[in-house]
Amino acid sequence: MYKKHLIKTIAAKTGITQKQVKDVLDTLEEEYKTALREADVGTQINLLGLGNIKVYESTARTVYSPIAKREIQCNATKRFRLKPSKKLIKDINS
Repeated sequence: MYKKHLIKTIAAKTGITQKQVKDVLDTLEEEYKTALREADVGTQINLLGLGNIKVYESTARTVYSPIAKREIQCNATKRFRLKPSKKLIKDINS
């Protein structure tokens, strides 16, 4: 589902304008980005009934680049995983 389709669907179901829905979704997106950016490793962020995002850190490592034909150092970075809620899994599978 694309954001445009989601905006139209929510606006039709709630009776508010598409611009208001878009503003709410943009704000929600920014808040989640900020929370993930500022989160410490091991933090969990709840996604309103969809599940939890857990922040972890990938280790720095050396990889071989077949194009450059040399080893390249990759820095440690923050990553995240989504663990879907039990309710979401149940709803999808029923």
